[in-house]
Order: sequence, then C-alpha cells, then structure tokens
Amino acid sequence: MMCFLKKCTLFRAHYTVNPVNVLRLTPDCGVVEMLKDCDEVLICEPNQNLWHMLRKMRRIGGSRFMGISRVDTVSIPVSDQSLALAFYRDALGFELIRDHLADNHRRWIQLAPKGAETTISLVMPFGGMTPGSVQGLVVQTDDIHATHHELSSRGVPLSEIVTIIGGRFATFADPDGNGWVLIEATTQMLA
Repeated sequence: MMCFLKKCTLFRAHYTVNPVNVLRLTPDCGVVEMLKDCDEVLICEPNQNLWHMLRKMRRIGGSRFMGISRVDTVSIPVSDQSLALAFYRDALGFELIRDHLADNHRRWIQLAPKGAETTISLVMPFGGMTPGSVQGLVVQTDDIHATHHELSSRGVPLSEIVTIIGGRFATFADPDGNGWVLIEATTQMLA
C-alpha cells in the first residue's frame, strides 16, 4: 500500500521497518495526522528539513521510528593506550581520528578502518570492563587471502582461514586479547 497526500514531497529513509508509519506535516513541520501501514517512509510539505521532521517523529506516541540510527563508537578496553594505538594504527591500518589528552589521567583515542562509519575508542577500563574483555567484533574485507597475508606480514597473529556457508573468516586478537573476526562475505550476510 502506498500513501500519497496533496502538495507533499516524498522522502525515503534508509533505516525503515515495514510496515512503517507515514506522517503528514504542516508547513511549520507540525504533525497533522499519522497514516499506518504504508510502504513509503515519510511524506511531508515541500522544502521541509528532513532531519527536523525525523526529530518530530520521535515525539509521536505509537510511532515505529526508533531514535537510535547507528552504532557510533565501540569502546575497546586496553591496558596500555599507546601500545594499543600502535597495533590498531600501524598493524591493522586503522585511521587515527582523534588522540586527545584531557589531563594526565584521561586520553581519548578514536580510530576507524578507512571509510568506516563506526569507530573504536581505545579506553582504559571503566564500569567493570577489563582489558581483553571485548570479543567477536567483525571487520570485513573484499579479499581475505590478501588481507590475511598483509596483516600477518605486519605481525598480526591470525588464525587459519576457515570457509563457512556464505563466506570465509579468520580470527585475531589485539595485544590485550580483545577478539576480532576478519570476514570475507561471498553472499550478503544479514543480521
């Protein structure tokens, strides 16, 4: 079912769930009504700011819109931030986004694989964390054999490559034992 409204512009969002709710908004972005079970995501008045409209959606009771849109940063507990930085930047090839010393006791180190949206932060343990306690983080490659060879030549201790239905993978750990999975998906792997 597709819902159309007069004098409206149709916007599609990339994080929808079906069926979704559709809102008709006034020029000042006030909600006029909510239409249920439409295939399209959002209908609004022309020239409205999409982000502003999505913020309005969060305030509507019964909406299936969820305020969380992505995983931003994963904290990796380490015992030595400088040693961990060298591993993630130099051995794995992650890009350094931020290395900020707030004072003598707090340092914020943030990295990400090239082009990745989700980042990691190398943190001193807090809230019950212990160095090496994060396991099963997954990074993807287009060519597992070439990546396995390259990382091994940089001193990363990888397991043998294992082939499973839908892909190949190898595991490795950082100097504290935080566990990672390197995967090459041969089919689209959905969560």
